[in-house]
Amino acid sequence: MRTGYFLQRGLMTVAILIGSTILARTAAAAQEFHLCELFDIDDAARLVRQPIVNTVEAAEGSRFVCARYAVHAATLLEVTRYANAGDAAAQLSGGTALAGLGDANSLTTTPDGTIVILRVTKGPYLVAIEVNLDNPPNGVTADDLARRVQAVLDNLAALPVASPLVPTGDSGCGPASAAAISYRLRSPDVTSVRIIGGCHNISIATSLDDSGSSAVGRALVICDKVAAFAYTGPRSAISVSSKGGRELAIGIKDQLCIGEL
Repeated sequence: MRTGYFLQRGLMTVAILIGSTILARTAAAAQEFHLCELFDIDDAARLVRQPIVNTVEAAEGSRFVCARYAVHAATLLEVTRYANAGDAAAQLSGGTALAGLGDANSLTTTPDGTIVILRVTKGPYLVAIEVNLDNPPNGVTADDLARRVQAVLDNLAALPVASPLVPTGDSGCGPASAAAISYRLRSPDVTSVRIIGGCHNISIATSLDDSGSSAVGRALVICDKVAAFAYTGPRSAISVSSKGGRELAIGIKDQLCIGEL
């Protein structure tokens, strides 16, 4: 993958994660809190095992993002303050729980090993860290991620007081969320991603053949990768279709994806 292309897509995903645009931080806000100060360049480089070539830090209301990009990897640290602890905990789904970290947590890894995500709640706060590598396996350990998250948990009192993020019934349903899913997939087989069915179904169109074990196998990889991170809010199902519109793989929240030969 060409460096310029990777960075261009990387910058786009930060904009998606905090809304439809990257908002410039004011000087006053910058003095109050810098998430990237808790996740410096050397630390990020050790995590992805590659030199960091670009960084984006952004904030919107009660959400803070620090994204650091290598040529063939990306790592992202995000903190969000919800209205209450229940709303924060509702963002956790599936995965493996780690002992002694925050109030609750969830560690998920895609089957192909390219994406590892740790989400941790503490009161109304949700702290998430993700490592995304172009080429598996992803050698990041749970301890690697837990150590970075704990540093943020220890400094939550430094976050500026802002209106908390309140989940709504149609959150995560728009084109920006679909584009975020498409970016995180980074699959040459995917031609479009839509969120349909009253925001419950992630519909993924591909250039895969209409039948055959190879097409179904690749559709399952796509479904498994999306299932590792996309079941948040009302989203509860995944469908992966062929170039002719035939359904090749389906997924339901808290269940394994299945292929349709």
